[in-house]
Amino acid sequence: MNFYQVNQKRTFEREFTGGYLCSPDDKWRGWPLMQVLQSGDILFHYNSLCGAVVGISRVIDIGRHKGVASKTAYVIPDTQCIQYAGRQLSEDDFSPKERAHYRQKYSSYFEVHAVPLRKGNLGKLLPQTPQRYLVRINDGDARRFLEERRIRLDDLK
Repeated sequence: MNFYQVNQKRTFEREFTGGYLCSPDDKWRGWPLMQVLQSGDILFHYNSLCGAVVGISRVIDIGRHKGVASKTAYVIPDTQCIQYAGRQLSEDDFSPKERAHYRQKYSSYFEVHAVPLRKGNLGKLLPQTPQRYLVRINDGDARRFLEERRIRLDDLK
């Protein structure tokens, strides 16, 4: 099991409650880490609008694609990722300008499924948040964060 921080703004509510992460298929901003996620990994959802971790979820096995039924959706072998063409799953949370940008710049997306475990303002995990969608967190920092909040790791499995 590994720990990651997901950096979200407006898409937190939709992605967290919808049980997924969605990012462009691109080589920067932490998006390649989507292909490294495995079942059981713990995700700390950081929301930059309030400056805190506001949810914890766990990566689960691949299920059916959560977008519009499409022949373009397929599982990337040896990963938990579904890759698909079409619209970003959280597009409804973007401004019209952002939607146009995503549609023009990205032709495919990654989708990883997760199950929500905790929701609430849990405070900051990292002293400074990198400008990336997904960031690996070392075990010691993640366990200390959970311990300080009296969240048992066994309760997150």
